[in-house]
Amino acid sequence: GLHVVGEGAVVVEDNDISGDIRYGIEIEGDSSPLIQHNSIHHLSHSAVVIHEKVGLSVVVQHNDMYGCRYNGIQVLTPCYPSIRNNKIHDHSQSGVVVGEKASAVIEENDIYGNGHHGVEVFQYSNPIIKANRIHDGNGSGVMVHAKGAGVIERNHIYANKANAVHLDGDPLAQLVNNVQGVFEQLPFSMQIPQVAAGSSCRPLVKNNNERSRSTSTAAAPPAPAPGAPSSSSSSSNSRKDSFFRRLAIF
Repeated sequence: GLHVVGEGAVVVEDNDISGDIRYGIEIEGDSSPLIQHNSIHHLSHSAVVIHEKVGLSVVVQHNDMYGCRYNGIQVLTPCYPSIRNNKIHDHSQSGVVVGEKASAVIEENDIYGNGHHGVEVFQYSNPIIKANRIHDGNGSGVMVHAKGAGVIERNHIYANKANAVHLDGDPLAQLVNNVQGVFEQLPFSMQIPQVAAGSSCRPLVKNNNERSRSTSTAAAPPAPAPGAPSSSSSSSNSRKDSFFRRLAIF
């Protein structure tokens, strides 16, 4: 694989990296590379690993990463890369892993078909997970472990075998304006632990939209009887009931 280390910037572009090697691209030191338009696949560990103390302007974009024995991208502490517009799929474990105390901007990626979770966030991490398609995985779309934080915003999360979003332990994450395909998410669309009294952890769940495949094809409801609630009110209440049936708080 390619080992990027030391200071300065480098462009890693238009490469096909595969075979019996540990990492496709390993980044550490004070380097700030631009990783783009590469095909990185079928490795013995992970496609891209970003170690601690890298520069603040690491960009991983427009790559196709697939088929590795571990993860697509691992971000280790304390890193702040931008991961955008990539295809991250069919890895044996998770698509993107944000390690302890790390941060990252993960946006507009297509993350699918991974063996564990689409995006996995560990304790004290604080990523921004925005405008991604996260689907068809064997675990949850986004898994935030105990004391993990971050903003999960405007993602389309669907057809994963576990939850769309799973917040574990004492969560600090904010879920805003996401779309989940609830009838494709089992057992729950979102799974959120009960917050203990006195805890400083206050997860925010706001303006998320639950959709099903049948929404656009459902027959129009009959006209309400005189004095009955309007169809728009009934529909609104039905949507709310559906939402809370799919939201598990433990």
